[in-house]
Amino acid sequence: MTLQKLFITDIADSGAGIAWRQAAGRSVRVFVPGGLPGDVLEARLMPGPAGSHSLSARPERFLQRSPSRREKPFCPQACVCGGCPLAALSYPAQLDFKRRRLAELFRDIVPEGLIRPVLGLEPGERPVRNKALLHFAGRSEALSVGLYAPGSHRVLEQTARCPQCPAWMGETALAVARAGAKLGLGAWDERRLEGALRALLMRDAGEGGRLAALVTGEKLSAQALSCIREAMRSAGVTSASVCVNSEPGNAPLRGEMTPILGDGSVRVSLCGLGFRVRPETFLQVNPLQTPRLYDLALSLAQIRPQDRVLDLYCGVGTLTLLAARQAREAFGVEIVRASVEEAERNAEANGIRSARFACGPAAGILPEIARAGFSPRIVIADPPRKGLEAGVAEAICALRPEKVVYIACGPGALARDCRRFAQLGYRVSALCPVDLFPETLHVETVALMSRVEGK
Repeated sequence: MTLQKLFITDIADSGAGIAWRQAAGRSVRVFVPGGLPGDVLEARLMPGPAGSHSLSARPERFLQRSPSRREKPFCPQACVCGGCPLAALSYPAQLDFKRRRLAELFRDIVPEGLIRPVLGLEPGERPVRNKALLHFAGRSEALSVGLYAPGSHRVLEQTARCPQCPAWMGETALAVARAGAKLGLGAWDERRLEGALRALLMRDAGEGGRLAALVTGEKLSAQALSCIREAMRSAGVTSASVCVNSEPGNAPLRGEMTPILGDGSVRVSLCGLGFRVRPETFLQVNPLQTPRLYDLALSLAQIRPQDRVLDLYCGVGTLTLLAARQAREAFGVEIVRASVEEAERNAEANGIRSARFACGPAAGILPEIARAGFSPRIVIADPPRKGLEAGVAEAICALRPEKVVYIACGPGALARDCRRFAQLGYRVSALCPVDLFPETLHVETVALMSRVEGK
């Protein structure tokens, strides 16, 4: 391993710094963990495959630190857990980086003047997550709980408390781990498919309550559940459920939720409406930025009282109901049955009668909507990170809406889908990034697409 002087110029999708060096007459990209644009450092190059266009390097000594580098990361575990790869970068520099990355993705389809500055947090706004999913490891008295190490299922010590989340979540996780150890319970072993404590999901609803959902690999005794329930209650949890799931895979919440405290749900206030949320239903994770995101999306939509609005991937009906307050009718589509059930309850609880919902994949329901004669002037879509499934853009355009408001947590998928909409006669007229995930590489983005005249 040779020592090289490297100049960091960019950040990779992994969060590592990027430097370039000449080797054998060609440019080779070098990934440097912990490097930030503006850093100059000495690093040891790691040997790579012959002819590779990229290498990795281990930083040894800083010669010059980036002017955008924070003196102290906001979290001592940031360089360990991998959840906040931009934690060493100043917040204004984070926002600038995210906008530049967005401009690169859209440079061939959107003039840079249409890309707004990233809507960021106000100074001092923390914490920024209303949801945490932690995992258990170890047996009995050695039981621990925390986040997975990057790219693995190895639980990291000292990560139950995260400054991105409310303090009660860490306290609850540690209380459950102590109770489990006292009961002699071990953690779930995914190789042997055995063990008791698997994962703990928590949601914060502010004044609407604190929710916890414990996933176990086996059915616990009534005594064990009582002990765990009291541990949760002592940490301030107001509603809790347990889910038994002994199936392999990365979806621990698969299975029936059985309430052990309250009714297993909490009620979230958002933009003047109340929404009942369960462990398995979707809700945006940033309680500070979500109202700003939705206000932005609805302002771009410019809904009129006579309009019909279609909301795809509607979750528990947040945007559907917010749109229904302004429109003649709003129709929400969601594939998760539990979310649709909650959306219907939320509409009733908020006294909104101009909203209705359908459960199923967007690609299957959109043709049914077209055959039924539902003609929306505005379509709102907030799909998962992978973006729209095959055929959904075409099905949306077959309805001939004037506007499509697309909310994306994956800018790459958004760029791909915007290119498809362009082929179908829709032009991006605004691109508005919102920072829902500070300290990370992610940026939520709202794209307004308008139908081109004559198309």
